[in-house]
Amino acid sequence: MFSRTFVNTVARAFTDGEQTRKAIAARCRTAIGRVPKWMHALIGEYRSSFAVAPRALEVDRLLRAWEPVIVDSLPYGAKAPRLIRGLVTEPAMRPRWPVRLILTPGDLADWLGVTPSELEWFADLKVSATDPANRGWNIITTA
Repeated sequence: MFSRTFVNTVARAFTDGEQTRKAIAARCRTAIGRVPKWMHALIGEYRSSFAVAPRALEVDRLLRAWEPVIVDSLPYGAKAPRLIRGLVTEPAMRPRWPVRLILTPGDLADWLGVTPSELEWFADLKVSATDPANRGWNIITTA
């Protein structure tokens, strides 16, 4: 019943970002325009089913398992939920175990105990990776 796009987007709404009930519900509201009663129950099962942050594929399976429950909960003649907006999220760490989140270069610098300028120096951003001289290569030409 649900399209692949619908399931993938709702799965991403569950997995991308903060893992609180409120944050997950807000992302679902963005995607489908509302948070129906069954969504709150689904969020509860999601949070109790996974001890660590799951991959979207695992949430996809959970949504597919819930599909009959969702369909049965719809009033007679009501249409199934549909997407009103896709989700665009910034790439971020999605740890599968409790680790410190490092979302920005500033967070990385703090964690390493260096300043952002020192971090840039270590990254050596001004050096061209395509210039063989910067890779320690010696180019010998013969006549």
